[in-house]
Amino acid sequence: MSAKTLDDLEIDLEDLGSEFLYQVGACVGSMHSAAKREGIEFTWSSPYVLLDPDEENYNDALTWYEKLRHSPADVRLVEEIWEIYNRKREYLEAIFPSLPAGGVQGDFSTNNILVNEEKGFAGIIDYNLAGNDKFVTYMMQEGIFLSFECYREEWLDREKCAYMEQRFKHFYIGYTQQYSLTDAERGAVSILYNIIRPFRMDKVETTLHIAEEGLWQEVN
Repeated sequence: MSAKTLDDLEIDLEDLGSEFLYQVGACVGSMHSAAKREGIEFTWSSPYVLLDPDEENYNDALTWYEKLRHSPADVRLVEEIWEIYNRKREYLEAIFPSLPAGGVQGDFSTNNILVNEEKGFAGIIDYNLAGNDKFVTYMMQEGIFLSFECYREEWLDREKCAYMEQRFKHFYIGYTQQYSLTDAERGAVSILYNIIRPFRMDKVETTLHIAEEGLWQEVN
C-alpha cells in the first residue's frame, strides 16, 4: 500500500492537528452509517463491548476503587465518585437495549490508522477484531482513546485536559456529520463520557502511580 500506519512512520497522534481527528471521526461515522443502513451484523461481539461481563472499563474502575478506598486519599471523595459511577452505569444499563448496534471495526489504534505522505488521514486497516457493538458506545470509547490516551504521557492538569477535550470535540463532530445519532444515543453521550473518560486504563494507572508516590493532594 502507498499509505503507511502511524506506527510504521513513528508519528505520534498528539503531533497531528485536530483536523486529523475530525477525519478519523468522519470515517468511523461513515462506517457506522453503512453498517446501520445495510444491516451489517456479525454472530459475535467485538472484544471491547461496554457492559459485557468482563469489560475493561468496569474492571479498571473497580481496581481504582479497591486501591484507594483504604488509602490516605480522601475516602469520602472516593466513595462519592464510586457511587456516582455505579449510578450512571445503572442508567446506561436501562437505556442500553434502545441503542442501535451493528458491525464495527473493533480495534481503532495507531497501528491501524493509515496516513499519506502529507500526514493526512488515508484510511483504516485490520478488521480481524470486527464484531457487533452499540455504535455510540464504540464511537465514544475509541474517540476518548484517540483524543486523550494516544499521547506520550497522560495529562492531569486542567489546561491540558481542556485542550484534549477540544480535540475530542473535533472527532465527535466528524462522526456526527456522517452518522445521525438517535435521541437515545444523544442522551447516552454524556453518560458514556462520564464513565469512560475517568476510568480508561491509562488514566487509572496514572492516578495509582501518583498514589504510590504518596502525592495524595494530587490524587484527590
